[in-house]
Amino acid sequence: MKLKNIIISSLLYSSAFMLLSCGGDNNNKKESSSEEVYSSSDGQSQTSEIVSSVSEESSSIAISSEVVMNNFIGNLDEFKYVIDTPNYRTINISSNNLVSYNYTLEGKLDYSYMTIKKENSIGKMVDETFKATFEGESIKELEFIGSNKSIDYVYTSLPNYWTTYDVCEGNIWNLFYNNVDDPLEFMSKDETVIETCRSLANIGDMFLSRIDHIVLKASDITANNVTVTIKYNDGYPKLDDIEFTISFGNPKGDPKAKAWMEDENRLYPVAMTEYSDVYEFILDSVFLPGYGITAVPFPDYTSYAMTINDSSYASTNEVVMRDSHAKEEDKTEYINKLKTLGFEEIQDELSGGTYLTKYRKVLRENYKCYAELLVEYDETYGVSIFASKYYDAEQYDNLDDINNAINSVGFIKLNKTDNFTEVYATDEKYQRAEDFLYFFDYDLCLNVQIKFNDIDKVNTYMDNYINTLLENNYKKAEQESEVYYEYMDANIKKSVRYAIQGDSLLMLFKSEKYINNQTAYDKLLENGFLSASVDNLVNCRDMYNYLHVKFNYDDTLAYSLQYVFNTAEEVTKYLDNVKANALENDFVNLDDYDGEYKRADLLKTHTYIYDDGTTIKIFSFEYTDGSLQTGFDYRVYQK
Repeated sequence: MKLKNIIISSLLYSSAFMLLSCGGDNNNKKESSSEEVYSSSDGQSQTSEIVSSVSEESSSIAISSEVVMNNFIGNLDEFKYVIDTPNYRTINISSNNLVSYNYTLEGKLDYSYMTIKKENSIGKMVDETFKATFEGESIKELEFIGSNKSIDYVYTSLPNYWTTYDVCEGNIWNLFYNNVDDPLEFMSKDETVIETCRSLANIGDMFLSRIDHIVLKASDITANNVTVTIKYNDGYPKLDDIEFTISFGNPKGDPKAKAWMEDENRLYPVAMTEYSDVYEFILDSVFLPGYGITAVPFPDYTSYAMTINDSSYASTNEVVMRDSHAKEEDKTEYINKLKTLGFEEIQDELSGGTYLTKYRKVLRENYKCYAELLVEYDETYGVSIFASKYYDAEQYDNLDDINNAINSVGFIKLNKTDNFTEVYATDEKYQRAEDFLYFFDYDLCLNVQIKFNDIDKVNTYMDNYINTLLENNYKKAEQESEVYYEYMDANIKKSVRYAIQGDSLLMLFKSEKYINNQTAYDKLLENGFLSASVDNLVNCRDMYNYLHVKFNYDDTLAYSLQYVFNTAEEVTKYLDNVKANALENDFVNLDDYDGEYKRADLLKTHTYIYDDGTTIKIFSFEYTDGSLQTGFDYRVYQK
C-alpha cells in the first residue's frame, strides 16, 4: 500500500484528524526537497524502499505530520498567539481586534492596533481601528487606521498569510515539506515564507539572499508551541541561525491598549482642518508637485476618521480619501464646492450602457491634463473620494486617421488590407512625458491595436512594412532584447515597435524630441563650459522641465550628456583635460568651494563650480575605472 493511501485510510477512521482546507489536498505538492530528510507528505517523492517498508510505526509518523501541520494552521486561525523574537520584540495577537508590538530593542516604541465598535453618522455600529504608539505608559500618538478589524492591517506580515489561497493555492504542502524522520519538523524554501520570517526576525534586506530555508519545529502534536529557525546558506562569512517562537493559547494583550479600548471616556485623534504634510506629499506625488491641493480640494466635513491610501497610491496613481463619519449630505456639499472651484460634471460611460458621474478640472492645459474625481457615499465607508489624472488624448478608430497622425510627424503610412477587422489607437505623448516628469518629450507616442483574421497575412504584412522602413533609412536597433526600428534626424528620434499577441497586432510609433550633438556643444560653449566636446557624445537631454517640477529650479541651462569612448585610456585623457581646463577658467572643485551650494539633483562624484557672485555654473560627472562611458550634468542658474 502506498504511503498516501495509508494516510487517507487512517484519517477516515478518526474524526479527530479532520484536515483543514489548506492542508488536506496533497495532490499538487512540490515533488522533492534539496534536503534529503524532508519530503512531501503524500510519499510520492520518497524512494521505493521507504514506501515498501511501511510499518505501523511509520504509518503513525506520517499521520502525525499531517495532523501537526493542520493543528498549526488551526491554531493560527484562532488569532490567539505570541511571536517572540529574542532581543527584538514580541507580537501579541490577542484577537482579531487587538494586535500589539512590544519591543525590547532599545529606541523602538511599542504600538498596538485596536478595534472598537463605534456608532457612525447614521447610528450604525461599525468597526473602527486605531493605531496607538506608546511612550512609557502613555499614548504618544493615536491614529485612525480604517473601518476593518486590526488583524486585517497586519495579516500579510503574519504566518496566517501562508494559509491564504494567494500564497498556498489551497494546499499548505505547496510551501512546506515534512521531515520523514521527525513528524514534528517541517522545512520551507518558499519566498513568501522566507520573507515573512526575515521580517519577523528583524533581518535586513541585504541578508535576504543569504537565507537558504526555514525550519518549523513543533513541541508536540498539538503544535501549541513552535520554534522557527532561519537557516543561512554556506556563504562567507558564516552567519548564525536565528530563531523565534510562536506560542498559542490565551495571550493577555498589551494592558495599555486594553485600557484605552475599555475606557468609555477614551480620547480620539484630532480631526484635520487642512491637509497634513503627508497628505500633501501623496497628492503631489500623483498630480505633480504644487498641483495636489488644486486637484483635490480639502473637504469641509473631515473628522478623525479621514484616511488616505498611503500604501497604494504610488502603484495605482490614484488617491483614495475616505471619511466614515461623513454623511450623504456631506457628499452633496463637497460636489457643490467642486463646481464652484471650476470642476465640470461629466458622464463616464461604462460597459452595459451605465454611467458614472465624475468631476474634472484642467491642471495643465498644454499637456491636456485634468484632475478627475469620483465622489461616492455608502453607510459603511461614509464619503469616499477617488481622484486620478485624466488626459484628453487623441484617439482614432480607423486606419485613415492613424495614417494622418503618423505621417504628420514623418512616419511611413500603413497600407490598407482586408485582413484588418478593427483598428484603435491612442496618442499617449502627454501622459508619457508627465509620467517621466518631462525627462522625455514627444511629438507623438501612438499606441495602435489592430485586430486581424489571418496571422500568416499579418506576418507578411509586417515583413513588407519593415522592409519599407529599412529602405527609408531606418536602422534596426535592440534594447534589453527588444528589437525595434529607428530613424534620427536633426532633433527628432523616430522609432517603430510591434508585437503580435493572439489575434491582435500591437504597434508603437514614438517620435521623441532630443538635442543633437552640435546644438548641445554650441550651447555649452555659449555658457562658458570650454571643456565640452562634441566628439564621443551619444545623447543630450534638456532637464529644465524635470528640475522645475521636481525641485522648483529655474535653471538657465540644464543639460545631461552621455559620452562613450573606444578605450579606457581615451576616457581618462578626456577627463584629465576637462579638469585642467576647468581650473584654468576659474572653476573650483566642490571640496574647495566655500560658497553657498544647494543642489539636490547633482549626485555625481566629481563636481566643479564657477561663482562670479551673480551666476553659478556647475558641471558634474561620474566615472568608474575601466569604463568606456561617462555622464555629465551641466547647470547654470542665477544666485
